[in-house]
Amino acid sequence: MTSSSIERDPCANCGKVPPEGEQYYWVVAPFPRLDYYFVCKECSPHFEKITFIDEILGGPTSIRESQPIGTYIRWNHDQPVIYYSKFPITFGERTFIQKPENSERASLDFVQQRIADSVIDLQQLPPLADFPFIEDFEIILIRSKVSNLPDSQFGQYKLRFRSRSHGTLACLLYSPIKSSYSSHFEGAYGTLELPYFDFDQGYKFLLFEDDTFVYVLQGGDYNNDEFDIWFKVDRQHYYACWKHILALAKDVPIDY
Repeated sequence: MTSSSIERDPCANCGKVPPEGEQYYWVVAPFPRLDYYFVCKECSPHFEKITFIDEILGGPTSIRESQPIGTYIRWNHDQPVIYYSKFPITFGERTFIQKPENSERASLDFVQQRIADSVIDLQQLPPLADFPFIEDFEIILIRSKVSNLPDSQFGQYKLRFRSRSHGTLACLLYSPIKSSYSSHFEGAYGTLELPYFDFDQGYKFLLFEDDTFVYVLQGGDYNNDEFDIWFKVDRQHYYACWKHILALAKDVPIDY
């Protein structure tokens, strides 16, 4: 269900279309449906809220109550939005170009120009010293299922950047879990000359490093240049986190 369809659809219980800006809520549908549907704020107290079991690979399992549709719990900080207009070459593009069967489909001049255009423009960023330092940074693989629907199954593992004190910081499109549909992924690494960059619907992610820190920026819609999450991590600690998560992921069965 897209955001546009959510805005148009009436509440599954009362049939009214909620006012603009009011979110929908995930609730358990009445017996015997044993499913979930979306209701308005006014109707939501009359239903059982959907809850999730979150399972961290190599870590604890916890129960989480669903939030209103379109609400994402991320690091709550007081930083200004960064406006960064450059559009670096993506990890997906680089992976595609590196495959021998695709080498003839991308001209050398085009590839070289894309890489040259990817260099980080420090003039568009705050001073690197101003990036908040996350001391308790970690990388996790997490999967979830609905706890109050008996037929619910765990989904695929998702990779998250997290802080024990701040919660979820950022996420990645790719995972080191072996998959039948994606290439092998061994981590997000980038430099000032060639940063790591990726985007998807409602998501964009930029990362680069210097000799001391790894700098991370994440934003929403890739059609704009706004990055609302930005921080830095000790470079050696960042590499150690990837080494740890890759070791955990190698024994997980292939993810279909």
